[in-house]
Amino acid sequence: MRAVDPTSAVAALRNPAVGGSVAATALAVAGFGLPALLVDTDPSRQKRPVNFRNTPHAAGLGYDPADNPGGGFYASTADPAEMSRWLGYAAGRGMSLNVGMRVGGPVYGGGTLAVVDMGTAAAVGLWASLWTARGFVPPELTVRSPGKRDEAGNWVHAGGGHVWMMLPSGVAEKVKPTVTVARGGTAADGVDVKVRDSFVMLPPSVRDDGPYSWAGGDMVAAPDWFVSLLLDSGSRPAPGPRRKREESAVLDEWNDNHPWTDILEEAGWTESGAVDSCGCPIFARPDGSSSRSGVAHEPGCNAGTLHLYTTDDRTVIGDYAEAVGKSSLSRIEVSAALEFPGVDPGEAKRMFMERSGLSAALDAERYGRFAFSFAPLGNR
Repeated sequence: MRAVDPTSAVAALRNPAVGGSVAATALAVAGFGLPALLVDTDPSRQKRPVNFRNTPHAAGLGYDPADNPGGGFYASTADPAEMSRWLGYAAGRGMSLNVGMRVGGPVYGGGTLAVVDMGTAAAVGLWASLWTARGFVPPELTVRSPGKRDEAGNWVHAGGGHVWMMLPSGVAEKVKPTVTVARGGTAADGVDVKVRDSFVMLPPSVRDDGPYSWAGGDMVAAPDWFVSLLLDSGSRPAPGPRRKREESAVLDEWNDNHPWTDILEEAGWTESGAVDSCGCPIFARPDGSSSRSGVAHEPGCNAGTLHLYTTDDRTVIGDYAEAVGKSSLSRIEVSAALEFPGVDPGEAKRMFMERSGLSAALDAERYGRFAFSFAPLGNR
């Protein structure tokens, strides 16, 4: 297995001959043995990886859709030849793409590449204080991120970026996929370490809010104190006796308190007045193109999922279903899609479960160690 040479990787990617091109960056990242992916630039699906192994692209690239590993961060490759095929296919169809990287790729010494993600200038300041408090000079950002504006054009967060960090061998398996090592005044002001099962955007990608750009920082090795902080903040407790997830009282309570009508009507979906053969209500999506967009199953019927009838649903719910390769979604998945549109589905679900209090509640149920309460859904 190839592994990144930290002394040359960032410098090579920062070189304008490489870093000024999405295609050249994607090929270079894969050439370093890091999983690269190509990302949709459609405003409604920004930061959504394109799954070239699945329909409608699979046939054109010679893939068997049955072998599709899934969307999101799974839609990546560390094979330059495979990435070259994707780029050629996309160019032949006039597709406009950004570029990203799945975190957790191999680095020299047997470790893995994590990315420290900070969304605001306050988070960057908090990151710096972690180092200065211990007598160290804080590493510079490797990548500057564009921030995010709300619908009125006001900045929700800005001034943030990423630091690429090498973790020693064996650390990634001991912690959660994303670990918050420091919390600020708001969720956006926290310092999050993406260890695995997610991806980050790379320059020269551009979103509506602005471009990603290379900063002055190189890839850094995690010092011992940071590894300890990571383990203390994000270690996964050893599983104890637990019930199957489908028997979870926590999930049963949450589902009972969040009926499909409340979730879907907030997103503009309406009951059609018809019911499926099972007796569960059929809903129509807000674009008015179909009065039979999906059936919202009640608990005890088809696992209480929303089953989408059509494959041309371009709402955030349909985009989420396409990305995960499923036609049936749980209440939590639909809520995550609505709460965090355009975000990688796995990351959106994680963020929703943390914000809603479900993660803490399930930990409490599983390990019996934490008190918990559900947070309100709030406004989307």
